[in-house]
Amino acid sequence: APTPAPTPVPAVAPTSAEGAARKAEEERLAQEAMQNIEAERLQREMVEVVRIVEEKRAQCELTGAARKAEDECWAREAEEPAKEAEEERLVQEAVHKTEAERLQR
Repeated sequence: APTPAPTPVPAVAPTSAEGAARKAEEERLAQEAMQNIEAERLQREMVEVVRIVEEKRAQCELTGAARKAEDECWAREAEEPAKEAEEERLVQEAVHKTEAERLQR
């Protein structure tokens, strides 16, 4: 006897509860993906901000060092006339002392 052909199994349509659960899961996954994308974008922005801050700090340090060197240079220049005047005073004192000793002899 020939074997009877298998009876086709009717496709079971998902119930509305299964459909709603699947849709909710897809929406949750989509939301999670969007949050991940946003988190990655924020991370990249934060890295860029940190880079800019470090660059600005380095510029400030260089500017501060240059300003300090300039201030020291101005201070040395301001000291020069006083040093020269003191040297001149000492030379005059030595000359007078030598002259006075010469006259005492």
